[in-house]
Amino acid sequence: IGIDDALRRALTDSVVAYLGAMEGVRDIDRNDKAGKEQIALDIDYTTLSRLGLTVADVARTLRIAYDGEVVTTVRYGEEDVDFRVTLRRQETSSLEELGRLMVPNNQGRLISLASVARFRVQPGPATYYHFDRERTTTVTADLDERIASPVEVTGAVVRHFDLGSGWPGMRFAIGGEAEETAASFRSLYIAFGIAVVAIYLVLVLLFNSMTQPFIVMVAIPFGIIGVIIAFAVHGEPLGFLALMGLVGLSGVAVNDSLVMVSHINDLRAQKPEAPLLPLIAQGAADRLRAIIMTTATTVVGLIPLVYGIGGSDPFIAPMALALGYGLLFATPLTVAFVPCIYAARADIMTIGNRLFRRGHTPVM
Repeated sequence: IGIDDALRRALTDSVVAYLGAMEGVRDIDRNDKAGKEQIALDIDYTTLSRLGLTVADVARTLRIAYDGEVVTTVRYGEEDVDFRVTLRRQETSSLEELGRLMVPNNQGRLISLASVARFRVQPGPATYYHFDRERTTTVTADLDERIASPVEVTGAVVRHFDLGSGWPGMRFAIGGEAEETAASFRSLYIAFGIAVVAIYLVLVLLFNSMTQPFIVMVAIPFGIIGVIIAFAVHGEPLGFLALMGLVGLSGVAVNDSLVMVSHINDLRAQKPEAPLLPLIAQGAADRLRAIIMTTATTVVGLIPLVYGIGGSDPFIAPMALALGYGLLFATPLTVAFVPCIYAARADIMTIGNRLFRRGHTPVM
């Protein structure tokens, strides 16, 4: 995109050449192709003036030759019919015949057009397209997605051409499948953010606390780490469907820590005078079997889908891989770290309350 036609054409040529050298890119096309052939006049203005003619005289003669001029109107019944006089088609297509056209000057003399102008045939101007009120050229191509994806190709083009220094005033606008993919990822990130906020609000209502939900939600980053490791080990791209599985994982992974934190809260309510650390240890031990069994049954149920046992589905498999291995990785970390984080939060709250009672500013 840019207002400089010559610079934009040169950039388009470079982009087309770069795409042509990339493996997997085929059927490259551009929309700045030249128009139909047209006849251009190169006027000798010195001779034109010396012979008593103007550019308007030449233009008027050519317009009449090609478009004609209404010379009379005859009425047939209730309809008026115009009679237009033009040159015959074969004469308008001949440069020699056009050169013989006579143009009257300011003294009434007839001057041949060939004596004041030269004719040449050239391609007509290309159709101009606009984007955000600026002239633009569109380059399209097909891809063999077994070799390269649209996002990879467009990203390589953007990185290769330094528009800021080498092509001033030019800019790229990515469209097609790459644009749709980027829009889908933006929607997915928004959905993930909404899911995390919704989980937090539900946990606030459940625990009646603003900080305890963070203990439960610590399982989400644990699951994300597991997903990244799993896809790296399997050599799979972390694509759109995998991220959809990650959104689902954010809701499933918190179940283990939710069960543990809720049970520890119940034990503290039943034994308010008991030391905290033994209660945390008891709560973690009481819920360990339930957490392990829940995770095991979920992962075992997803394994056939991940590895195509009994039939494969290329669309659902990345989601199952993200959900299964994310949960498998998050569970042991949750069992180990959630009790520690729970105890650390209790210590921080105790220190803060002591400082507050002494008249100091609380730490949280």
